[in-house]
Amino acid sequence: MNKPLETLQILSHARHDWLNHIQLIDGYLSLKQPDKAREVIKRVIAQSQNESEMMKLQAPAFAEKVLTFNWFHHAFSLSFEASVEDIWTDSDALLCACFDAFTSMMDRHSQSGADQDMELMIQDSVDKQVTFHFQGVLLINDRFLKETEQFLATYSSTVDEWSLSEQECSFVLKPERDGTNT
Repeated sequence: MNKPLETLQILSHARHDWLNHIQLIDGYLSLKQPDKAREVIKRVIAQSQNESEMMKLQAPAFAEKVLTFNWFHHAFSLSFEASVEDIWTDSDALLCACFDAFTSMMDRHSQSGADQDMELMIQDSVDKQVTFHFQGVLLINDRFLKETEQFLATYSSTVDEWSLSEQECSFVLKPERDGTNT
């Protein structure tokens, strides 16, 4: 996302998302499938709780990128789970830069039309860390390998547990190891 979203755009997307959830619940109730309606309600509650946790980060640019990612066309969908107590404001720029670099790379090098997902796990129970886990079909070629080398060189002080295969790519970002954070 290159420019900030306008208030009306944000409200339009949020209204659209809520309307989809309500219509799905209504559909299941009309079909006399209350268990499926309850499942949708539980998913919406969990999603809302995760969104609330994202706001607790106090990293507004990163939170905006994550919360609005699925509003735009990408080769994969993004899901996330957040469990935080600390304030991450000092890590906002690093989180944004790493998120942009990795998601752009996955967009360019994943198979179009495949069922693909990236999950973020954001937590600070011991140390602040964000686990990035992409699952899908990766088109591994020389260009992709060069881009991953550049990515790892750029974020070498903060990236742990790098793993890459044709079906997935994952790593743990530890922002407190970045020399610019306190």
